[in-house]
Amino acid sequence: MEWAKALGIQLDVTCCEKSTAETAGGPAELWIYRQGIKALIDGRKHHLKASFCKGLKVALLGRRDFFDAYKVTFDEREESFTLEPYGPREWSETGPTPRPR
Repeated sequence: MEWAKALGIQLDVTCCEKSTAETAGGPAELWIYRQGIKALIDGRKHHLKASFCKGLKVALLGRRDFFDAYKVTFDEREESFTLEPYGPREWSETGPTPRPR
């Protein structure tokens, strides 16, 4: 919820759907921001889904709108990570369209 405040988003029923999420610490109140947010990542514009949860101190990135757009590599020893953009992918109600092999 702290992230919503920092982004100037007022969480209420006029712009959000209230839900419950299961977290490692148990159930938590979740606000799903219907409008989503715009982000600039490595010079590329993205429209990301946004949900906010009280007490969560980190931002979590989603599979379909972030991790599907980038190959992400974490290097613990080097204390770094890299983003390599993928090309566009088509989505359907059942999930991603398979990539040619």
